[in-house]
Amino acid sequence: MSAAGLRRWATHLFSGKDNRTADMARHAWALANLAIIGTAIASLCRGLPVSLTELATALSIANASAAAAVKIKESTEPDGRDGQP
Repeated sequence: MSAAGLRRWATHLFSGKDNRTADMARHAWALANLAIIGTAIASLCRGLPVSLTELATALSIANASAAAAVKIKESTEPDGRDGQP
């Protein structure tokens, strides 16, 4: 994937319907997933056990709450047509 393609992918992932407005719920979703996965990796690097059940539960809670947050605020996003909200 080229740098332009990666940037386009990230823009679509972290912006609202208009692909221009930053979406804080999606940023929080990404940070929550990074924190959960980073904690698991840090535990493994220290030789500590990682419960896959607890890891899967934490990831599913983070992803479900992020999906709910995006859905709840869906009506407040700019429409993307003609740049008008």
